[in-house]
Amino acid sequence: MAVPVDDDIPKEHHYSYDMEHPVITKDTSYPTMKQFRLAIRQYAINKEFILKIEKSDPTRFIGRCIAEGCPCIILAVGTQDTR
Repeated sequence: MAVPVDDDIPKEHHYSYDMEHPVITKDTSYPTMKQFRLAIRQYAINKEFILKIEKSDPTRFIGRCIAEGCPCIILAVGTQDTR
């Protein structure tokens, strides 16, 4: 008889995303800031907008679309386990 096995670790984050076609929405998580920066660059390429990076370091990212009249600002903050 098979014994059921639950190998899920509580509070463990599971990340699933396509780096060729990333989805950037509020509360989207990436394993590291480096992975987020790669994803946001690819997102800008896919959506055909120019991303101006105002601040980028290991714990935060601030960027904006530079199209005239575009109010979009992208803010990302790393958590303790994603740095």
